[in-house]
Amino acid sequence: ERARAVRGVALASATAAWANGGGVIKTPTPDFTEIAPGSVESLLAGVHVKHAVEEDGAIWAATLDRGLAHRARGARDFAWLDRRSGRLPDDALTRVVRFRGETWVGLARGGAVKLSARGFEAYGAKEGLPGEEVVEMAVQGGRLWVLTSAGLAVLAGRGFAPAPVAGE
Repeated sequence: ERARAVRGVALASATAAWANGGGVIKTPTPDFTEIAPGSVESLLAGVHVKHAVEEDGAIWAATLDRGLAHRARGARDFAWLDRRSGRLPDDALTRVVRFRGETWVGLARGGAVKLSARGFEAYGAKEGLPGEEVVEMAVQGGRLWVLTSAGLAVLAGRGFAPAPVAGE
């Protein structure tokens, strides 16, 4: 129950802090770099970018209504992954992270998805996410953490498990 009280996540130097009313969890920071959404918006000609990351020269940008923009290392243009192409279940995205060489995307409605060469794998309540609206996603301490509007979960095996929060 107290996992639902998580209020936010802050990244600083080599540590991340997950806060709730009872305390914080500290974990190491991820290998990818978060970049300012505005800097990617200028490359995408005004598309509203919600969140963007860079890893090894590749850029991934989650948008509020157009799906996911991806520019491979050394490429000039962005490729789009969206609902119309069948590469995503929805175009309203909240977050994008890279975890163990794979791209994970948070949805405004519908949980999270892991992208693959075959398309995507959806993760929702049936797979252990406490809510369908992804608020935050982070890779910390070698684990994938997902904060939804209904609580915090961590990837465990083939699904998600409720995450313990300090003070529980």
